[in-house]
This record gives sequence, C-alpha cells and structure tokens, in this order.
Amino acid sequence: MKSLTDTYLSAKPGVKLFIELIGCSIIIAIGLLFPDPKIPFRPFTNILGFVFIVGGLWLHGLSHSVHKQVHQETEKIEKLITMGIYSKIRHPGYLGLILVYIGVPFAWGSVFLFIPTILFSYPLYTGAKKEEELLKDKFGREYENYMKRVPWRFIPKII
Repeated sequence: MKSLTDTYLSAKPGVKLFIELIGCSIIIAIGLLFPDPKIPFRPFTNILGFVFIVGGLWLHGLSHSVHKQVHQETEKIEKLITMGIYSKIRHPGYLGLILVYIGVPFAWGSVFLFIPTILFSYPLYTGAKKEEELLKDKFGREYENYMKRVPWRFIPKII
C-alpha cells in the first residue's frame, strides 16, 4: 500500500495543488470548529501567523517562477534547476507550504491547529527526502554535486 508521501509524489500537478488546498482548508476548518485553547500573546502571534502564511505563499510562488516543472512527477522533470531560490535551498516549494501550515495556527490563535499542521507537514518533509533519492537516480552525479553545493533542504545552516 502506498504511503501518503508516495501518493503525493506520484500525483499529477493538478492533483498536488488540490491536495495542498485541501490541507489548508482542513486546517482552517478545524480552527473554526475548535477555536480554544488560544495561543497566548495575541495579537503578536496572529500577526506572526499571517507573516508566515504570506511568506510561505511567496516562497512557494517563487519556486514556481524559477522551476516551471515543480509540480511534475520526478520522471517528467527534464532538467535540474539550481538557480534562483534553488541556489540557497533544495526544496523551497515544500518549505513554502510548511510555512503556510505553521502560520495558520498562529494566525487563528488555536493550539489545536498544530495537530493537522504536523500531519500535513510531515509528508512534505519525507517527500523531500524521497524526491532527493529519485532525483539522484535520474540525474546522478549532477544532483550529488548540487547537494554538495546546496547542503540545506529547507533552511540554510539549519536543516
């Protein structure tokens, strides 16, 4: 049986976008249904949440502007993109989505929203690791050299 990560990685571009939108919608719906307990330090944390959401959307969009095949199945990707944001981190699209997911609990101020945030972020993290294996198989030495030049999956000097 396929894992969530495998299902996401093998999905067609439109299906991936649909999955991402469903993830955000579920997180928001849970926040509306279960607004308590609240995250302290409001409105600072609410503003921080919106900064994460906008920053995540910007980063995800930036990954699309540099890599036109970003939502394609790995087998269909024709060339390795190493410029722009991809010269700093290897998975800016995934990071953008994770930032959006993290921002929602803060923006809505609901502690309960961290549960779906973790549930939706984990497959993106593991998907990035699996995708790297697939890209190593496809591009070989070129991808290994890229990994050496850009050692950070998500956040420079951290992870």
